Amino acid sequence: MNFKLIFVEGDSEEMFTKNAFEEFKSIYPNVEIVLLKDSEISEFNNMDISQADNSLWPTAYYHQFWHSANEDNYVSKNKDITDMLKKTGWLDKMSESIRSTISDDNGRIYSLPYNVACSFGLICNIELFEEAGLTDMNGVPVYPKTWEEFIETAAKIKAATGREGFFYPTEYAFDASAFAGIANSFGSESFYDVNTDGKYTSNLDSENTVSAMEFLKSLRWEHEIITEDSYTEDSLFGYKYVGNGSAAMIIGANDALEQVVMNGLPADKVGFCALPSVPNQKNCSPVMIDSVDFPSYVSDEQIEAVLTLLELAGHGPVFNDAKKALIVDYASDLESAGVPVIFNPQIWNSPEVTELEERIIEKSKTTNNTLYKSFYEAINNSEEFKIMLADNAAVYAAGKAVNEVLNNKDADVSEIIKQASKKHQQYLDEWNKN
Repeated sequence: MNFKLIFVEGDSEEMFTKNAFEEFKSIYPNVEIVLLKDSEISEFNNMDISQADNSLWPTAYYHQFWHSANEDNYVSKNKDITDMLKKTGWLDKMSESIRSTISDDNGRIYSLPYNVACSFGLICNIELFEEAGLTDMNGVPVYPKTWEEFIETAAKIKAATGREGFFYPTEYAFDASAFAGIANSFGSESFYDVNTDGKYTSNLDSENTVSAMEFLKSLRWEHEIITEDSYTEDSLFGYKYVGNGSAAMIIGANDALEQVVMNGLPADKVGFCALPSVPNQKNCSPVMIDSVDFPSYVSDEQIEAVLTLLELAGHGPVFNDAKKALIVDYASDLESAGVPVIFNPQIWNSPEVTELEERIIEKSKTTNNTLYKSFYEAINNSEEFKIMLADNAAVYAAGKAVNEVLNNKDADVSEIIKQASKKHQQYLDEWNKN
C-alpha cells in the first residue's frame, strides 16, 4: 500500500495525536504523511476542483459546526463517505441523534463527526437563585423550563437581589452567537438549506428564527430583562458578571464554566441546564461538533487510513486506551481548575464510555450531578439533542441583526432579518461558485 496522506498542519493537531501518527506508521509503513503549513495552501484558493492534484491537495480537513461543510474554499465538494462508514462498521455504531442530524434527505453522509467540542445551555449562579428563594425542598435550583418561566425567574432574581437576572452580551457580532441557541429552541435547525444540486440557500429568515428574534426584542424593550449594561459588553465580561454575582444567568457552553469559576463562583454553586423552550418544543442543548471532511478526489484507501488514524487517536467507535485517556484527561483538567465535570454527548454508542464517565463523576470533588439533570436529560433524548447548522457568516449576520434590534425599540424585526438573510446569501453565493 503506497500513497500519501496530506493534512494542513493546524488541522492535524485538532484531529490526531503524536502517538497516533507513530502507531499508524507501524501499521502502514509505506504510507507517507505530509503536513502542510497554512501558507502552503493559499495557492489552492479559488481553484476549480477539476484542477485538483491528489498528490498535492489535503486528504482530509478539519471543521467545526458552527462551520458548515465546504467553508474551506480550497476544497469545493465533500465526498460521500456513507458506504465506507458502513464497510468499516462505523455507521452502525454512530449515535442515532448524530446520524439523523448530519445525514441528508437520502440518508447519505458527507462529513464525519468525531467529537462534541462543547454543549450550549443556561449557565446559572446558584447563590442568586438561593437568595431569591428559587430552590426546591432539597436545595436544588429550580431552573426555568420555558421562556415564560425564564422571564419570571429573571424578574424574581432582580427584585430579590438587585442583581441582573440575565446577561446577554453583544459587543461583537460573534458574541451574539447565543442567538443561534435561542433560535434552535424556537424550532430552527439550520440557518441554511442544501439544495438537491448541492447549492446553499440562506434560511436565516425562517418563521422560527423571526419568532426567536421577536422574543429577544421583547426581553429588551417589553420585559427589560436585557439591559444596556448587558448588551454593550462581550462574552468574557458576561461570564465575569455571573461569576462575581452581578448577574444570575447567561447563555453559554460548558467549556465556559471555568471562566465563571475563575471569577469567584464556587464549583458547587455553578448551575448548567438545558435552554428553555417555547410551547410545543422541548428543552434543547445545541452542541458544537468537530468533524473530518474528505474532498471528492480522495480514494477509499485514503479514507480508510484516516479512519485508522482517528481510531488510534481515540476518536473512533472503539473503546481503546487512547479514548480512555482523552476522557480521563478531560475530567482531570477540569477538576484541577476547580470546575464541574460535565461530559458532552457521545458520537458513538459505547457502554464502556458511559460507565467510565459515571465512575469519574461519582468520584469527582467538584461535581454535583443533580445540578445538571435537565442538561443530561436533553442530550440523552434524540428529540432534544440538536446540532444547530450555522456557518460563521450566518452567525455574524444574525449578530448584526441582534444589535439593531436591541438598540432600536421600533425595529422592524422581519425586515432586519430579511436583510440579514440577504447578506448571508451573498456569502453563500461565493461558496456556490465552487
